[in-house]
Amino acid sequence: MKKQDKNKLIALFIVVMFVGSGIAFAVISAFLPSGQSQEMQYIVNGPLENSEEAYFLQRNVVVLRYYYSQDCIDCAEVEGIANYIGEFFQGWVLVEKIDVDEYPEQSEGYEVPTIYLKGKTTKTITEDFDVNEIYLDICTMFFAPVQQCSI
Repeated sequence: MKKQDKNKLIALFIVVMFVGSGIAFAVISAFLPSGQSQEMQYIVNGPLENSEEAYFLQRNVVVLRYYYSQDCIDCAEVEGIANYIGEFFQGWVLVEKIDVDEYPEQSEGYEVPTIYLKGKTTKTITEDFDVNEIYLDICTMFFAPVQQCSI
């Protein structure tokens, strides 16, 4: 086989691969429910496995664990803060909401309400939940610059 024929055959193979992958994507997209978003969920109800948490930390995402209890009076206000932080940082912070009654083995003895931050460093906040202070704490935990932290 001539070199020119080999090059044509390789080019044809590449074109078929691109067309085939485009068709496969179209077929898969057709079977997804309409309006379903492929975005990553950044607020979870329950603890993550260490490997799942590591996945986010390796991608410059700070993990905010919020420990609470259904019987806790102050927890509703702190949960609002945790949700707001998750929305403000739009994918740069993963919020884990851990009910200490439902997951006692993962609560690590934390009192409620408690916010535990994990990124480049760690910090535990058990009282005086100042949103601005939590923002500053989070901004020191990223491994790379994040737009929300720029002045």
